[in-house]
Amino acid sequence: MGADSIPVSKIANLLESTSGYEFQAVLQSLTDAQYVNQQLLKSELFILVNRVLKLLRSGDDYLLWKGCNVILVLCAYNPVILCAHADVFLKELYLKLEKKVEYYSSSVSSEQGRIVLTNLVHTVGYLIDLIRGKPAVTREVLTPKLSAIIPTFIKLSQYEPRLCLPFLKKLLYKNTNTFRPFVNKLYNVLVILLTKDYQSFDVATKRLICDTFAYTHLIKLNPQTKNSSSGHHSVRKDEQYRHGLLLVLSQIRPLITLCGELFDFSADFEMERLVASLPDYQGENFNSVGFFEALDVDMNKPFTLWRISERLDVLNNLIISFCSLATPFAIRVPIGGISKVIQALLNLSVDYLPLKRGLRRDAELLSVIENLSSKMQHEGVKLFQNLAPIYGRCLIPFYPELLGSLELIVPTRKGSTNVDFQRVKKIRPALKDVFELLSHILPAMGRFFDDGSLAPKLVDVALHFTKSMNLTLSLLSGIDQSDKKGGSNKKDKKSNKRLTGSMSDVFSHPEAFTIENSFEFYAFINEFLTTMIRHKSIPSNHHVKITRYAIQNATVLNEQLNYVPASFRDLLRALVLCPGSERCSILPMAVSLLKKTGDELYGVICNPRLPLGVVHSIAPAQLPEYAEDQSLEDNNASSTNESLSLEETTEVPATEQNGGPDATPATSHSQCEIIETHVETQEESIENELSKHRDKIFKRRSSDADIKTEEVSVKVAKVARDYDVLEEIVSEQIDNGAEDTIAERAVFVEQQTERREADGDSDSDFEIPEIVLEEDDGEDEE
Repeated sequence: MGADSIPVSKIANLLESTSGYEFQAVLQSLTDAQYVNQQLLKSELFILVNRVLKLLRSGDDYLLWKGCNVILVLCAYNPVILCAHADVFLKELYLKLEKKVEYYSSSVSSEQGRIVLTNLVHTVGYLIDLIRGKPAVTREVLTPKLSAIIPTFIKLSQYEPRLCLPFLKKLLYKNTNTFRPFVNKLYNVLVILLTKDYQSFDVATKRLICDTFAYTHLIKLNPQTKNSSSGHHSVRKDEQYRHGLLLVLSQIRPLITLCGELFDFSADFEMERLVASLPDYQGENFNSVGFFEALDVDMNKPFTLWRISERLDVLNNLIISFCSLATPFAIRVPIGGISKVIQALLNLSVDYLPLKRGLRRDAELLSVIENLSSKMQHEGVKLFQNLAPIYGRCLIPFYPELLGSLELIVPTRKGSTNVDFQRVKKIRPALKDVFELLSHILPAMGRFFDDGSLAPKLVDVALHFTKSMNLTLSLLSGIDQSDKKGGSNKKDKKSNKRLTGSMSDVFSHPEAFTIENSFEFYAFINEFLTTMIRHKSIPSNHHVKITRYAIQNATVLNEQLNYVPASFRDLLRALVLCPGSERCSILPMAVSLLKKTGDELYGVICNPRLPLGVVHSIAPAQLPEYAEDQSLEDNNASSTNESLSLEETTEVPATEQNGGPDATPATSHSQCEIIETHVETQEESIENELSKHRDKIFKRRSSDADIKTEEVSVKVAKVARDYDVLEEIVSEQIDNGAEDTIAERAVFVEQQTERREADGDSDSDFEIPEIVLEEDDGEDEE
């Protein structure tokens, strides 16, 4: 132990006396790695463990709470204590927890008692997680203790499902064999929670109940005697799990069939066929999972129809849990049956299906039926929304039918395909789930995927949701209509005056009753619109609506906040990159709004250019065009020098014999050197020009490149003419004895020049042919 560490014996003495911030400091000191020492186990650590056990065995709730926290810190940071004393800690914690559960009512009668109970459960669960995965400690400590801990947790889960079900769910998955004797008891508790108290829990607790119920099917429920005749058949690992999923899925069909008493399914053949094809699994143990009681629905009591939606909510959440949970083995999921259930739920629309004939047409019943159909459609959307991220690729073959049915969720006016925005407000949560669903699946569908008129309708709905909602519009319109009616007596006027006086704020400050959208909601809508712009081909008028919305709101927010929110920046970028069928671009407006952001995308679009650093990093000799031109020029220069040297060596003896003063060898040789120097100078200048123009071609646009290429071809032709002039100068300064040979070569050069001029449009390089006098002489003799 280090010199700076507090002695363990000193910490043990401080555990009981300290409180508040001092107790936090003691817990912090226990995390020191200096205490992870086996030599301290029999001396100082033993004293510390005894003090902790004293806290646990105390009858004071505060001391018990302190003991739980000390155990958490010691076992989490000190492996020596975990391996040596986990057995004792787990036993004492279990005894305290069992006593608290046995007298649950008195244990939670005070807030302090509830906190201690919660702390005990968390400490036991966390200690189990620390022990799990360590073979020796698991075998000697955890497995023997679980048979006593699991029943206590199951009993407490009746009263505190949010507290106990996370640990029971983990035990079902991690310790399946140990849990086997207690699975039926847990199953019965979960059935009670699902059928009686389910709607009183929050969303997280509902999901825990459904997840734990699904995990109970990892173990065979109510095992029966095996049939000897079928004993040789192999059973898949997921047989029991899939059995539970199919039984839950088959209980949706009676609910949809019951809706046939409200809607006339016979009016649509496709709906009849769809209902007939819904999963209907009848197995040997069907009654074992059919734990729901028969629905009691009365048309004379319209509000009893909501029991259909309540039952559907439970079944829907169970299906989501069965299909989304991790399992220790692969499972078979009936994707086709689930897709048919989703289609059937989405088709339950008052705009698509007529009501049953003979149904009482009172306002209460019609209103309940309309709201019930919207709620059942929302359940279909939630099922689709939760399964798409998990089985997205498997659902792609069913997307055409599913999206066609999804269009029915958008309410329309009677006798028209226009969106009914008054009814849209009532189903706002369902449409938000539709936006989130499409934002996820649109990138996998393709830009030109045909989904009917769903996309334009949803764009209209999304833009409508971005408007602020004034709660006084209906009130003001009702008062305006009442003012138009005459004949009111004085008594009514006085009563209306008193009514108007109490509601003066409605008329003087109607903006105070406006519900504004939050930035989070704008970001949600902008994400959906951005996805539609990038991955969907929408009509031109809807594209213009989105553009107007983006520019107007971005301008207003930029003036108010001095910056444009990120969601609007992404939307503007999508509109710039995907302008649709519009000829006009919003690039100037987007640049002016986002000039402070320094987005490089707009700089590249406004000033298109190649990466100059990459071009300049390549040496000219590495360019294939330059290498080819250079090789041709070197060949031409070498051929010219070789021809001149051959002519000079051939004619020198003749000049010496004749003794002519006009053509001495020294003079001829010096003149040839001057000519060669001039030729090389011309070649270097042309080469420099070519390299300059070659760099300019990379920097400028294609239109300028064509003009520069023509200029280069003209200069190449000019060089060819310079070579002709040089050849004439050479012919005049060479001895007269080689005039015939030079004349023949000049004719050959002229032919080559004409050929090069003919090929000048193709921008090819010139070439001076090599002249060999011996071969020419041989050809003349033949």
